[in-house]
Amino acid sequence: MSCFFGALVNIFVSRIVYRTAKNTNSVAMKSNALHLLTDVYTSLGVALSLLIVHLIGWYILDPIIGIVLAFYIMMEEAFPPLLDASLSKEEEEEIKLIIESFKDEYIEYHDFRTRSSGAEEYIDFH
Repeated sequence: MSCFFGALVNIFVSRIVYRTAKNTNSVAMKSNALHLLTDVYTSLGVALSLLIVHLIGWYILDPIIGIVLAFYIMMEEAFPPLLDASLSKEEEEEIKLIIESFKDEYIEYHDFRTRSSGAEEYIDFH
């Protein structure tokens, strides 16, 4: 029961911290929010595996659920914030509209790329 209560509290706290991180563009706060979210996953995973083992006695499911959660956290939550990523499609389209509003001053543009690294956002085009 305490696993569920802890998970519920961490869901609310992680959402508040994540919203603040997004508003301030803080990588450290986003990392903390994701850490809290991984605590939610692990708490629910432990509770689920204990419940399944108690109900049906399949002890092998406990380590399998743990391994699946570990891979999910690693691939979906841990690595992406550390890697550079392009801006969202909406942001890229907005930037392209701004560039195209100056089309009378140039011939054309190409090789448009964007990326964000922490709080910094980069735009590159020729």
